[in-house]
Amino acid sequence: MKNIKLERNDYAFASGLKNEHGLKMVFDEVNGEIVSKLKIKKHMEGWKNITHGGIISTILDEAMGRRVLTKFQRLSLTKELTIKFVRTIPIEEEITVKAKIKSENKETNKVKTEAIIYDKQEKICAKGYATFKVFPETFYT
Repeated sequence: MKNIKLERNDYAFASGLKNEHGLKMVFDEVNGEIVSKLKIKKHMEGWKNITHGGIISTILDEAMGRRVLTKFQRLSLTKELTIKFVRTIPIEEEITVKAKIKSENKETNKVKTEAIIYDKQEKICAKGYATFKVFPETFYT
């Protein structure tokens, strides 16, 4: 297997700040959780003025992946992703996503995570649950 170099991608869809069509997510670490606040742009709607479910899934996956990255500082990939949609997310309204690690298995290098999207009234809009595979350092050095 070829080794890869782990580096920032400014054009990544979810967190690339130079991607004019992306989400431009910025993250903070607060009390062991990853937190991001953002507004969904009009071109990401499904039904009129409602955020597309694929965008919601991407936000949850990216937040959980970022939490794994900040803890382990190594490449990780989503193995399994489950989304529970609770309420619609209007376009152009601020939302907050919070992600945390629920458990880790050092023998299998698998990490279970959870993320929740809240609307501006702090009501839950969606929940995500994922399992990530954390790769050894030698995979990308």
